[in-house]
Amino acid sequence: MDLIIEILVEMTGDICILRPQGDLDSSNSSSLKKQMLEQLQKGRYRIIMDLEKVPLIDSTALEVLVAGMKVCMQNNGSIILVNPCEEVKNLLEIIHFDRVFSILPDRDEALKVFRKNDCN
Repeated sequence: MDLIIEILVEMTGDICILRPQGDLDSSNSSSLKKQMLEQLQKGRYRIIMDLEKVPLIDSTALEVLVAGMKVCMQNNGSIILVNPCEEVKNLLEIIHFDRVFSILPDRDEALKVFRKNDCN
């Protein structure tokens, strides 16, 4: 049985900020996938994934992020990960997610990256 995780959604211009509230794992990754697909279907290809309230992330959730990133990149967008706790950040670095995703300390830095790309 899939559990539902609360994922708060905010918009800053055309930039979508997703804020999951709790562990992202096999028990609730379908909630993340559903929310990601909903945003992509709305044409939102610039996404900030705020991991501040995510103490744990597993491979099923990481697969959702990779699939989302592929769609974003095909549409000249990106997913930027922000605010990971030390454990999550270490995991992302160990599995080389930092080669695929920008991992930044906070939302303001991610917004700057997206806005800088608007000028190019």
